[in-house]
Amino acid sequence: MNISFFTEGNYRGKIDRSNAGRTDTAWISVLGATHYPLFDYSAPKCDLGIVIVPKNFDGNFIYLLTFLRNRCDKIAIMQEGPNDYYQTKSVSYQAGYVDFISKCDIIYCHNEYDRRYFSGLIPDSDVRILPTVALTDGISNITPKHLRNGVMSGGTFCQWYGGIDSYMIAVEFGEDISAPAMGRKTPDEDSIVGIQYLPYMGWSDWMRELSKRKFAVHLMRTFAAGSFFLNCAHLGIPCIGYDIDDTMRDCFPATCVPLGDLERARKVARNLRDNPEFYAHVSAVAIKNANDIYSERQFLDRFFEPFNQEVK
Repeated sequence: MNISFFTEGNYRGKIDRSNAGRTDTAWISVLGATHYPLFDYSAPKCDLGIVIVPKNFDGNFIYLLTFLRNRCDKIAIMQEGPNDYYQTKSVSYQAGYVDFISKCDIIYCHNEYDRRYFSGLIPDSDVRILPTVALTDGISNITPKHLRNGVMSGGTFCQWYGGIDSYMIAVEFGEDISAPAMGRKTPDEDSIVGIQYLPYMGWSDWMRELSKRKFAVHLMRTFAAGSFFLNCAHLGIPCIGYDIDDTMRDCFPATCVPLGDLERARKVARNLRDNPEFYAHVSAVAIKNANDIYSERQFLDRFFEPFNQEVK
C-alpha cells in the first residue's frame, strides 16, 4: 500500500528510524510512508493519504478536501491534540471541521476514549485507533535501574499540561524534580523552586535523560498520544497518570488513576516510594506490556488488518 502523510512539517520523503522519535515520525517510518507538507502539489497519487490538520490551520476545509481527493484514493484524518481541540476555534471552523471529518474515509484517533467520541460525533463513520509506537532500538547509554534517582514531571504549569498537579504529587517522593521545557511554558515558571527545566533535546538525548530518573508523574488532562507514558514503560520507570490514555492504562495498570483523582495519585506515589516490591512489580509489568502491546509488529498488524479484511 502506497501511504502518504500530509502535515505542517516542511519536509518531503521517507523518515529513517534513527530520526523517528516523535509520534508522527515514528508512524511514518514504521509504515514506510512518504511525508509531504500540507498542500504540496508535487505529491503524487497514493492509495491512502493521512492528514494531520495543524492547530493553526486557517479553516478552509473545502479546499483541503479537494486537494486530498485529487491525490488520494482514500483519505484519513489523524487526530491532532485532544479530541475537542477544534472547539477552541470559531463556530464556522467547528462546523467546517465536523463536515470535513464526516467526508473522510477513515478517522484515526489516539485512544479508546477518542474512538467513542468520534464514533458518536459522526455516526456510521470508520473510526480506528492509530496506536503510539516507540522505536527504541537506536537508544544507547541508558542508565541502569540501580543508579536512577529523581522524578520526571511530564509538563509545565499551564492548563494544557497540568504541571502544577504533577508537581504537587512529585514532591511526595522527596527527590529532585525535573521537567521538559515544553512550548507552553509560562513566563514566570523559572522562579519555581524545586524544578530543573530541561532544554529541548532530540529523541535519543531525551530517552537517555529520562532513563536517569527513578519515578515519573504526568497528570495531563489534555490527553492525546501518550508517548510520555510509553517512553517511561520501555525504560521501566514507574509513572503516575490518568487512565484516559491507552498507553498509561495498558502499561501502568497499578499506577493509573481516574481523571482528577489526585488523592489516589498521592497514595500511589507513597506506595511506590515506600514499597520496593510494588515498585519492582510496576516496572516489570510496564516493560512487558510495552513490548507486548506496543511493539512494531503489533502496530503493523493492527494498522493493516482492516485493509486486509476489505480485500477478503
